[in-house]
Amino acid sequence: MSIERRLRKLEERAAPQETPDETEKRRKTIRELAEHSNHCNEGRGEETLFEIDENGDVFCSRDGRPVTDSHQTLAEEFYWIEVGWGPSPGLVHDEEAQAFYTPSGELALSRECVNLERLMGPGREERSAEERQRRSKHE
Repeated sequence: MSIERRLRKLEERAAPQETPDETEKRRKTIRELAEHSNHCNEGRGEETLFEIDENGDVFCSRDGRPVTDSHQTLAEEFYWIEVGWGPSPGLVHDEEAQAFYTPSGELALSRECVNLERLMGPGREERSAEERQRRSKHE
């Protein structure tokens, strides 16, 4: 099979493009989630995490990164919470990748994805207690 034929077959199987209505529906969902997050943060006296421009596009207020998926709003919230807490027991922070991994190298959290099982799963509480004990011995 030629490369051109393989490429054509792959392109045929690609996901269909969004219609303008689907795009606007997705953008509206992202805006609503960002507005809700900002409202909750303001209610707790915390800094808002999202900015919404005059076109309705959503950006992370920390660095201007565009938010293009509804799942990204939750991931951004969790990511910045973890960063704010400092080094987390049971997680390895890769600042360059902007992600947290389990000690075995599995993705737990990034700015695009949250895996709750890995982020908060079995052993996290015990690892946290062990880390607090270890830190208190060094103080």
